[in-house]
Amino acid sequence: MIDRTCYVIDHPENNFLKIENIESELLWGNVYPSEGTSKSPKEMFLSVVIITYKRVDMVRQALRSVCEQKGVSYEWEILLMDNNPEEEELLPYVKKLDNPRIRYYRNKQNLEHEGNINRGVELAKGKWVAFLHDDDLLAPDYLVLIEQYIKACAGWRRPLAYIRTKHMVFSDEKQLPVFDNRKIENKLFVRPEPWAASLLRGHGPTFVNSCGSVVNRELFVEVGGYNDKLNPIGDATLGLIFMKKGYGIYATERVLGFYRQGGNESLKKETLLGLIEADYYLREYLYKQNIFSGLFGRLFREIQYTESVDKKIARANQYHRNDKSAIPTMEEINAIHRYRKCGFWRMIQKIMSRGIEILYRPSRISGKRDIYEKDDNRACK
Repeated sequence: MIDRTCYVIDHPENNFLKIENIESELLWGNVYPSEGTSKSPKEMFLSVVIITYKRVDMVRQALRSVCEQKGVSYEWEILLMDNNPEEEELLPYVKKLDNPRIRYYRNKQNLEHEGNINRGVELAKGKWVAFLHDDDLLAPDYLVLIEQYIKACAGWRRPLAYIRTKHMVFSDEKQLPVFDNRKIENKLFVRPEPWAASLLRGHGPTFVNSCGSVVNRELFVEVGGYNDKLNPIGDATLGLIFMKKGYGIYATERVLGFYRQGGNESLKKETLLGLIEADYYLREYLYKQNIFSGLFGRLFREIQYTESVDKKIARANQYHRNDKSAIPTMEEINAIHRYRKCGFWRMIQKIMSRGIEILYRPSRISGKRDIYEKDDNRACK
């Protein structure tokens, strides 16, 4: 849980030091570019880091969603980071794929979620690193589109640190659409993420570090990577750390990934309570940033807490219809902070949020894009 007395966003740590003595064994693939050779290969543009732990069936689907990408004109790679030291089923599948872009590493000790991501970034050769959890998927045209987003955002006022990709929530593959890339609108839009947006929404600008969200590898290392002390919202706070350093955060307006919730850890009761509490202290931190945020907190603290709780409980109710014991009770929620409805302030907040959306409206970054082959209609499954 978050350290309530000393919020480490203001004091970034070198979290790579925490895992430096734990080895990650390369089980498949070659380190690229090869060490000690005079021949210099193309510069690696993007590394897709897939983190996994004891979900072999799901990670197979995640891998396929990356391996089946087409029309990519740059150099890219896949790093599969296995956090289970005793895993034996996955290696035969990776060998069967026989994809030269894959490097499969197995950690000799469980590095936990944040440590596994940090190790993947350490081992990545790309200038940009895309994140994918083992239970999530990439859209079929992800690699083609993300290049255009990166190149456009990298030329804007602030140095690009992170692109948050829009995602679609699903619980099983039957809910996924079949993509016909010939019918996709030939426009790409991206939205800047300012401090005010995080304050109004009550969460950080980089929540959900999966579904193809992209980080600048050099800047990620500079700020020390993900901090396990901020668990379970380390992904949300990373963007705030970047913002404090003066770096830019952007969000895509097009769906580039799919976020699975059916068997997600975030739906467990203890995880939900942890998220509710962590979100509360994150907002308390945001309220203390300046006079404006302090005034905002006095007016909207209750409604932001209420909205956060309502969303999480609604999600839990959707997936635990027959098991009410898996849903946090009001007594447990009120132990964190008083829960109450505030209809009037909810309306005012929505008006202010809409104003921010208009002020930071999405910008068109490209009018054309490559069209795939006529027969390239496929489901991401």
